[in-house]
Amino acid sequence: MRKRFRTRKSHYLFIKSIIYISFIYSLSNYLFSSISHDYNFLENPIHNFTIDRKSLLLKMGLNYKEKKIPPNDFVFKEESIQVKPKIYIYNTHQTEEYNGYSLVEATNYLKSELEKKDVEVFIDDVDIKNILNENNLTYKDSYKVTRNLLQSKNIGEFGIIIDLHRDSSKRSVTTTSINNVQFARVMFVVGGSYNTYKNNYNLMDKLNKQIKSINPSLSRGIFLRKSSHYNQDLGSNIILIELGGVENTKEEVNNTVEILSQVLADYLSE
Repeated sequence: MRKRFRTRKSHYLFIKSIIYISFIYSLSNYLFSSISHDYNFLENPIHNFTIDRKSLLLKMGLNYKEKKIPPNDFVFKEESIQVKPKIYIYNTHQTEEYNGYSLVEATNYLKSELEKKDVEVFIDDVDIKNILNENNLTYKDSYKVTRNLLQSKNIGEFGIIIDLHRDSSKRSVTTTSINNVQFARVMFVVGGSYNTYKNNYNLMDKLNKQIKSINPSLSRGIFLRKSSHYNQDLGSNIILIELGGVENTKEEVNNTVEILSQVLADYLSE
């Protein structure tokens, strides 16, 4: 009786061992079959491999549940935001005229050329002459008006702020010919009556050098007036440009505007 019991017990243990070994063998085969196919033990001895948890658990007879993401959980994808460079243009002396062309028209043409180069432009078209008349101010007080305009703006959001003027010099001074094409010359003006004027000067120096690299005759250079500030003390990105003179034509001014717009766009893209 005892011997029969031992025999049955031995058979039970033997069968249990066979089942256990079969399970281990099946499990090991599945594990390796679940490894990603791009894994190679010889070529990638420390490569991380992946296992299909769902299939493995189901084969083992266990339940598998997909992890549900609560509605309040969000996965944010980091994206780079492209911000257009901005230029703010105003005319302290809005009523200045060329030969059959106006400074305001030249300013609007500069805006359109810059926008073609993906530069965002804001032109302040407030009627300065009307403000002067309403407040009993003279033409010399124009900078007081534009100073208030600048102070009402967040000038830090603009890459460059341009006070665009037309010079009163003669045609021989304000005009150049390049390959038989006439251009209005530009001149940069810096006020030097404030401590940080060199910052504004450095900005204009970079633009001036870029223009001269295209053709040296296009620029008349930088004029420093120590007794003035031209509101440039409000920010180091505020510049004054004299574009052509009273005798320049629309075509001559626009030829230069097309070059100036490219120089400004190139500077902002640096």
